[in-house]
Amino acid sequence: MCRDVRDGKFGRIEYGYVHMEDRIEVPVRWFRNWAHLSSPVWFLGVHFIDLVRWCIQSNGKYVFATGMKIKLKEMGIDTYDSISAKVVFENGVSVNFDSCWILPENFEAIVNQSIKFVGTDGIIECDTQDRGTRLCSKKNGMETYNVGFILESKDRSGDTVYKGYGIESINDFVYNVNYLRQGKSIDELKKYALFASCEDGLEVTKIAVAIHKSLETGQIIYIQEKTYGNQNSSC
Repeated sequence: MCRDVRDGKFGRIEYGYVHMEDRIEVPVRWFRNWAHLSSPVWFLGVHFIDLVRWCIQSNGKYVFATGMKIKLKEMGIDTYDSISAKVVFENGVSVNFDSCWILPENFEAIVNQSIKFVGTDGIIECDTQDRGTRLCSKKNGMETYNVGFILESKDRSGDTVYKGYGIESINDFVYNVNYLRQGKSIDELKKYALFASCEDGLEVTKIAVAIHKSLETGQIIYIQEKTYGNQNSSC
């Protein structure tokens, strides 16, 4: 998807849409003692903010966000159920990010997610919740598996090896750290590895912070510290 976007297959991207949602067991059972310090944007939304920014190769310019606190607050967890954020990037692309973590426990997967871009010459839609493997059992009902997260197999020696993006992302980080500990530079690393820099993480964090500031103030929040008029705030 990102290669096609960057190669101009869809013309100039004008806008996009993302949703990323978790079952309610995540804040209620997995992270009950911590969820009130987080939100569906911090826990979920940042992943797709990172992906969109990487695809369109542009930083965030300003955001406007709304959110709801109903279900979880009633359960004693003071955090947002859902957050809807409109992010406008510096290249003019506008993307709506909807995130929540209150899907019913009987939803068929832990996560429900998709991404879409519309350009001057085309459209791409990717349902990333549909991993291609579904089953139904008497005990659990309908289930959808994330078959690409961790894959277990045997090598020619009979040893168990693990692949999948849940493993490979950690391995990649360890490889990069070890490479730098050997006295090599960041510039050298970039020649041999797909490298996510601290600047990438910082720009994603700026957007997430601006989203929460917009939630608190009800205003449009400009991400870079510039003056755009008295009616708006900056972050």
